[in-house]
Amino acid sequence: MKSRKNILSLLASSIIFLCIVNFIAIKGLWYYLFWYFDMLMHFIGGMTVLFLIVYLFYSRISSRSNLPIGILILSVFVIGFGWELYEQLISMLISHNPQIYLDSISDLFFDMAGGILGLLYISRK
Repeated sequence: MKSRKNILSLLASSIIFLCIVNFIAIKGLWYYLFWYFDMLMHFIGGMTVLFLIVYLFYSRISSRSNLPIGILILSVFVIGFGWELYEQLISMLISHNPQIYLDSISDLFFDMAGGILGLLYISRK
């Protein structure tokens, strides 16, 4: 597994990247112009969440002989699920029109896919 310093670098880079791209996407209306853009952002968001979890619990994870893959992926799912609940709530309060649930399932899928790719990346030796 990568060192804690390397994971912090990955975490910081992915957060900065997400913030910059999200700002540009909002200004350029990319979420409306490109139907798939939301999927890309959820994918990168899933990786970022995994990097955060691994960084926060690095001492517990690195002391084990093998990575607690199930717990890490479940953590990404729980945070992604919480984000989807937040999006549903905001959508109902602001537009009085709940989002389509299929979109939320797709978002969770891409959160998980990003988390899995992030896990594969940091677990390389």
